[in-house]
Order: sequence, then C-alpha cells, then structure tokens
Amino acid sequence: MVDSVPAIIRTNKAVIEQIDHQLLYVKYHDNIVIEPEDLEEAYLVILHITNEQPFKVASDLGRDTTISSAARKRAEELKINAIAEAIVFHSLAQRLLVKFYWMFRSKEHPIKVFQSKDEALLWLKNFEKS
Repeated sequence: MVDSVPAIIRTNKAVIEQIDHQLLYVKYHDNIVIEPEDLEEAYLVILHITNEQPFKVASDLGRDTTISSAARKRAEELKINAIAEAIVFHSLAQRLLVKFYWMFRSKEHPIKVFQSKDEALLWLKNFEKS
C-alpha cells in the first residue's frame, strides 16, 4: 500500500478512498447503473493503490444505484485480494442484489452487509493486518 497521505481517486462512477494502509472505501455515485466497465475501472484503481497486496474494502452502492446483470456477472469473476469485504446498501432492492451476489461469489474472505458506512468500516477495522 501507499505509505503517504491517504489517496482519494475519482472514477466515472465512484470515489475510491484509502482510509488507512489496508482499508479502502469505494463510494459509487447515487442514481446510476453500475456496468462491467465501472467495476473494471474501480478494480484497476484498487490494484494500483494497494500494490496488489491484501486489503479490506467497503463498497457503498449509493442511493438508488443498481448493478446491471452483466456487471453482477463480472463482479463474480473478479478475484480481489481482500482480507474482508463490507457492502453498504440503502434499499431493499439493493439488499436483494447483494444477497444474490453473496450466494454466487466464492467466499474466499469474510463478506458482510451493512446499512451505514460507519458500521461497515468499524467491522472491517476489527480484522487483523496480514
């Protein structure tokens, strides 16, 4: 991970913030549809920030934001080097999408859903550094 001041990088549909050396927060914009290219863009930024080292990540879907079926399929395929993953949702529809994602994603690391950023980050901070 980068040893300097935490990074904040803006992509077309998200803001990716390095909270500390192993903790990232990905906040997707409100009222958008996340497509495969949006996931790819965020993934490349995360690889750059982390130097491909293990990390903890909270992904916030944004209010009234959804994920296309193609993006959900791509999310299942992406291999992230996560210690733990938190997903923040804001609606019942998002919660159902997250549960669907959770069912099909191989669980190589702990994943948990939350209704707030603070709860998600607190949970992630409990994981020991690798």
